[in-house]
Amino acid sequence: MSESSVNENTTNTEPEIINDDFSDLEGSMTESFVIKKKEHLPKFGPGPLFFAITFGLTVAAVIVGHISPISQGIASFKWLRYTYIGLGAVVLLVALKFYVDALVNSRIDEAIENNRLVTTGVYAITRNPIYFSIIALCTGILFISGNTYMYVLPILYWAFLTVILKRTEEIWLLEKYGRKYLFYMEHVNRVIPNPWKKMPDVMPTFSDKTDKTEDNDTDNAPSSKNASENADNSSESASASTESMTENLITGSDDSTDVLTGGKK
Repeated sequence: MSESSVNENTTNTEPEIINDDFSDLEGSMTESFVIKKKEHLPKFGPGPLFFAITFGLTVAAVIVGHISPISQGIASFKWLRYTYIGLGAVVLLVALKFYVDALVNSRIDEAIENNRLVTTGVYAITRNPIYFSIIALCTGILFISGNTYMYVLPILYWAFLTVILKRTEEIWLLEKYGRKYLFYMEHVNRVIPNPWKKMPDVMPTFSDKTDKTEDNDTDNAPSSKNASENADNSSESASASTESMTENLITGSDDSTDVLTGGKK
């Protein structure tokens, strides 16, 4: 084989190799984009850590509560002792009910995977029914243990959970759902269920970019330059509102509803 033919073959094969490399690169970039677009919020969040801490403290409190002199907090009257045990059993049943409704009946795992905000069922009266069930579980155990000195712990659990949620899940949900989650926050308590303060049956339609449907995006595609600029300004305004709410959560401010109500309490 002559040297000219070797050079000619080499020249012909190089563009094909380069094209294949670019084709593979393009495919990997497309795949990465699709995966990123399908990302969802974490299923567990700080839940396992919160459960480990609160349940561990509860078990320790039960043990310490039966050691003198702290054991003096246990009621000496049998009727009062049985009353605490009965209350504890009822609270445990409530904890089980909320846990099953939140995890199984509401199909929360499926909703998280599909990036769907659940605001119905048990989530219509509390935004965090699973966390409430954890606190209720620990409260029921403490009631059954019967040491009144330990009954302050559920209040501390609630305060601790409030701090955790403000700095983790609520920030994630605001970034994900924008004004839709702000509306949800305004109408439903964070932890303690309240049937008289619940989510409306119909969720209003918001103009955030997270609430736009594909059909609307298709219809607005051939719009003019001015309409596109207005849409960008609207998105920036919505993002600014979400960022403002996030800052309020981090600093512990309770002005979360001002974004929606225009400053009215």
